[in-house]
Amino acid sequence: MLKSGGGHEAEREDWLTRVYRRLMGTLIGRGRNAFFFLLAVIVLLVGSMALFYAGFVKVKMLPFDNKSEFQVVIDLPEGTTLEETQRVTAALARRTLEQPEVVNVQTYAGTASP
Repeated sequence: MLKSGGGHEAEREDWLTRVYRRLMGTLIGRGRNAFFFLLAVIVLLVGSMALFYAGFVKVKMLPFDNKSEFQVVIDLPEGTTLEETQRVTAALARRTLEQPEVVNVQTYAGTASP
């Protein structure tokens, strides 16, 4: 796997790598430039974090889910027909609509709810 020459062959750098090395060598290779570069990085970092506190960037960790709804799953015995399941679901929906707090009801039988 290793060649027996012991030395490394010189890798050829493309123009972008050469420009990067020259620019970064100038920025961090000299004391005064390195200080101002570090200061600029710190200012940009603190400025980007301040965007959150100033309200310019909205950060949301969890989805907003404050819906006034609930889901009921009806588990019927194995072998119950789809028609019977729909009948039970419709009866439960009618009973639920009798409650004054209930405005709408959606039922799903034989398909997945959205």
